[in-house]
Amino acid sequence: MTKRIRYVLRKLGLRPDMVGFMYLEQAVTIWKPGDLIGKDIYPAIAKNNRTSVGAVEKAVRGAIRDAWEWKRQNLGMVYAVFGLWAISTRPFASQFIAAVAAYVEDGGGEVDED
Repeated sequence: MTKRIRYVLRKLGLRPDMVGFMYLEQAVTIWKPGDLIGKDIYPAIAKNNRTSVGAVEKAVRGAIRDAWEWKRQNLGMVYAVFGLWAISTRPFASQFIAAVAAYVEDGGGEVDED
């Protein structure tokens, strides 16, 4: 599953060398329906990486912003993950994480799971 998450994040325009990439990968991995991003997800990631919740939030927001600026280069993947509402509005972090998690859970981002 981790390979599929990485594949989808890269296809959405995120670079693996970004700290936000690593945090988003972790967020998608641990996300469950009903989780609150600021109360459940960010604190868990911050604790796991020995950093502050604010640092995690800033890196995630920056990564999503960068991906959204890049989206025109891969609209097909954006539509596949986010649907038509993604045309005009950048998603909130919680929407981004939930959409990628649902897409991967539904079998999107197929890669070899060696």
